Amino acid sequence: MKKITVITFLLVICLAFSGCDSKNTNHDNEETTAEPLDLSNYSLNNSNNTYDIASLFTGNNQTLQLCSFADDDSIIYCTLNSNKTVLSLHTLSLTDGTVEDTASWDYSCPSSDSGFSNISLVDLNPIVLKDPSSNRWYIYKDGTASTYTTPSDDIRYYVYGNHSLYSINDSTHNIEVTNMDTGITKVAISNDRYSNYEFTGLIDVLPQNNYLVFEAINTLFLNTEILVADIDSGDIILSLNNYSSIYETKDKQYVQSYDGSKILSSMYSGNNFDNETSCELNYEFSPAYFGYYDNYIYAISRYTDDNKFYLRRWDMNTGKCVSYQEIDLTGQQDYIYNMATSQFNISRDGSRLILPLYAGEKLNNVILFDFNNMPGSSETITISNDKHSDLGITELRDYGNLTKKAAKLKEKYGFNILWGSNAPTDFDDYSVEPMDDNDIIYEAISEIEQVLSKYPDNFFDIYTTKGNYRAMNIYLCGTIHPTADTSINNASAFTNRKNNCLILVIDATSGSLIQTMYHELAHTIYEVITECEYQDSKTYFDEDYWCDTFNPPGFDYYNAYINSDGEGYDIAGDASNCGSYFYEDINSVYFVDSYAKTYITEDLARLMEYDMIDPYAGTYDYMKSDKIQAKLNYFYSCIRSVWDTSGWPSKTSWEE
Repeated sequence: MKKITVITFLLVICLAFSGCDSKNTNHDNEETTAEPLDLSNYSLNNSNNTYDIASLFTGNNQTLQLCSFADDDSIIYCTLNSNKTVLSLHTLSLTDGTVEDTASWDYSCPSSDSGFSNISLVDLNPIVLKDPSSNRWYIYKDGTASTYTTPSDDIRYYVYGNHSLYSINDSTHNIEVTNMDTGITKVAISNDRYSNYEFTGLIDVLPQNNYLVFEAINTLFLNTEILVADIDSGDIILSLNNYSSIYETKDKQYVQSYDGSKILSSMYSGNNFDNETSCELNYEFSPAYFGYYDNYIYAISRYTDDNKFYLRRWDMNTGKCVSYQEIDLTGQQDYIYNMATSQFNISRDGSRLILPLYAGEKLNNVILFDFNNMPGSSETITISNDKHSDLGITELRDYGNLTKKAAKLKEKYGFNILWGSNAPTDFDDYSVEPMDDNDIIYEAISEIEQVLSKYPDNFFDIYTTKGNYRAMNIYLCGTIHPTADTSINNASAFTNRKNNCLILVIDATSGSLIQTMYHELAHTIYEVITECEYQDSKTYFDEDYWCDTFNPPGFDYYNAYINSDGEGYDIAGDASNCGSYFYEDINSVYFVDSYAKTYITEDLARLMEYDMIDPYAGTYDYMKSDKIQAKLNYFYSCIRSVWDTSGWPSKTSWEE
C-alpha cells in the first residue's frame, strides 16, 4: 500500500546528486533447516489474531526503525551497531522466524542526536531507505549496498519515485527530477505553466501512474492546496485541501480528508481518479493509524473514555466492519502514537498489518495483526456517491473587458487585481462583502491605474525580488467587517502579508480609493524596506532616530487602534500637535491626525498619503510644517537608499 501524510513545509530546495560508498554484500549463508514459526507463542492478550513479535528481531534493543513487510511473509528492519557507525538491514521470516543480514552501510550519527530517527523504506525494488536526519539515501540494488548524497542537509524536502528524486529548484521554482542511475536532471512540473501557484513542498510519487503529489500555495486565493500532477504531461489533475492524504495500492487510489469529526474517504478504481466510491466514518475518534489496501480501510483508534485501542477494517464496497480487534496495552497507551508507520505496514496480500511501537528510540512492541482469524463487528460506515475531491485546479471567472483592463495593469505594474468570485472574502482579522458591480469595478480599476502611474517605471519590481513577495494582489470588495477585537471598525482598506503574498484589500465603494491606495502603498513600501534590512543586515529606516528626532519630547505611539474603552483612537485619540485639528502655529504640527499616533507605520502612511494628494492646493496647509517635512524627507531618503533609482526622474511625484 502507498500512503502519503500531508505536512506543511514552507522550504524548497535545488537538487543535484552524487553516488558514493558502494559495498558488496554476500548472502551465501549455509543452508539450515528451521522449524515453522508458531505465532501462538507470541499471542497478545490470549488472542489468536494479534501477536507481539518484538523478541524475534535481532538486536531489538537497538532497532530504531522497522521498515515493515517486504512481502507477505517477511519483514525488513534496521539496526545500528553499539558505536552507531554501521546501519544494517535485516530480513525476518514469519515462516520460520529466521533473520538474514541483508545489507549494511557506513553511518554517521548527527551530532545533535543520540541515533537516527524515522529511517523509512520508500521502495522495495530496489530497496531504498530515506534518512531525514541527513542528506543520504541508502540503496540496496543487485546485491550491492550504496548511498546517494543530496546537496541539502534536509532530505525531508526530497521525494522518491521510480528510482528518481524530485526537488523544487529555488531559483526557477520548477519541480525537477533527477534519475539516480544517470544523474540527469530535467524539469518535471514547470512553474511558468502554473504561475498562480508557489510550489512549497513535495509529498510523494504515486509510481503506478507516475503521478507527483506536492503542496502549493494558490497565490490568488491565498490557500494551501495539495496537487496531483501527471509527471509525463505536466498536467495537474487533482486539487485537494491541505487536510488531505493520498494513498495508492494495486490499481486503486484513495483520497482522505477531514470534516469536523468525520473522516471522508474516496476510492478510485480507474487510473485517472475516476469511478469514485465515497464513504464517511461518522463517529468521533482519534486515529493513530489510518491506511488503505485494495477495497479496505484500516483504522486504529482510541476513544476518549478509556485507554484501550481498537483495530477496524472496513469494506468500502459494503460499508461493513469486516475485522475488529480490541487492543489492551495497559501501561503502554502512549506508545501507539510513536509507531513507525509507512506505506509497507500492510502485507502485499492485505491479510496482515504490522505496527512497531517505540519508547524513545527503543523498540517496545511489534504488534502483528492477522485478519484471516479476526471477526468483524456490527458497525457500518456510510457509503455514498458524494465527491470529496475536486478534479483540476480552480479557474478564474472571466469578466470580459474588465478582466482585460486588469490584465494590462498586471503586465505593467505586476499587481493582480481581483474581485467578485475571484477574490477571497475571509482574511485574518476582517471579512469582506464581495463586489462584482461592473460600473464600480471599472471606476476602481481606473483609479488604481491613476495611482500606480505616479510611481517611477519598474518601482514595484523590488517587491518580488528583495521584497520577497511571491505575488502582489489587490482585492476589490464591498464593506469591510472587523472579526477581531483589535480590528478597526470602519476600515476602508487594509494591507497584510500571507503565504508570502502581498494582500491589499480595498472597499471599492468607500469613495476615497485614490487616497486610500496611497496610504496602503506607503505601508507596502515600509514592508519592503524592512525586508531589505533583514536581507542586507543593515538599517535603512531607524525607528529610534525617527521617534527621538521628529516627534514631540516624551511622545509614545499608542501601538493599538482601539483604546481600553473600545473606542478607536482615530476618534478618541489625543488631538494635540495634529494638523487635522485646531492649531495656532503650523510648525507645532507633528502628525496629520490622531490616527497617525497609533503606530509609527500609520504615521508615515498618513504622511505619504496626504503628501501624494496635492496638499499644496490649500486644503492641507499643515503639511508645510517643518516637523512634517522633516519626517517626509527622511522617509523619502530611505526609499532612495533601498531602491535602484537608475532611470528615475530627479524628483519623484512625492518629492516634488
